[in-house]
Amino acid sequence: MPLPILDRHDPAYDAFLNILHSLPKAEGIILNSDESLEPRSLKAISDGLCMPNAAPPVPVHCIGPLIMSEGRGGGDDCLKWLDAQPEKSVVFLCFGSLGLLSAEQLREIAVGLDRSGHRGLVLKSWAPQAAVLSHGSVGGFVTHCGWNSVLEAVCGGVPMVAWPLYAEQRLNRVFLVEELKLAIPIDDGLDKGVVSAAEVERRVRELMSDDDDGLRERVLRAKYESVKAMREGGSSDSVLIELVNAWKK
Repeated sequence: MPLPILDRHDPAYDAFLNILHSLPKAEGIILNSDESLEPRSLKAISDGLCMPNAAPPVPVHCIGPLIMSEGRGGGDDCLKWLDAQPEKSVVFLCFGSLGLLSAEQLREIAVGLDRSGHRGLVLKSWAPQAAVLSHGSVGGFVTHCGWNSVLEAVCGGVPMVAWPLYAEQRLNRVFLVEELKLAIPIDDGLDKGVVSAAEVERRVRELMSDDDDGLRERVLRAKYESVKAMREGGSSDSVLIELVNAWKK
């Protein structure tokens, strides 16, 4: 669970409570997801299992996945570098705009990647993540499990190693690994603080292996369904049109 939910003395705990108390009173919930990604959750909500005091159940409107078509600028050098790499040979690591790693952890990552045989280019500035994840040479993504990153990976058809750092990311990891089965969990040791080079190497090798227990096939299926949802006439496209028409009335 998100850390603030585990600490009743955290001011954010009260904020979460207020949100949860307000949800059953909402006229609707707009979700950056699509019906194919979260069918069990959506059914539980529509059946009234999640908000027993809401009558009728609050409707959920899936209008995603909404992802940025362009990044913050720059990144041409890394895309040119990717053009020169073999198909599905590159593993992309990114821990989000707020992801902070210690010098010790960075050393462990570098050693693990070097041993895995997939170390290459290091960027010290913003990367055009959506463009990188949709590039043919990228075969895997080590991610902090931020939801935007997850959606970009799904739309790019790229399997993930789930390495959450903060916010709701541990919850997302459980969803990605156990429910969707689109990611491999990394053993972050929780209280240990540093993920070893051996664990980084092991998980990257597993991610990039041809023997992935159907992982890559599941990701490509999820990509197909999510892209279809956003096309004209798709489920998310239709829901958004219905919402706009309702607001116009």
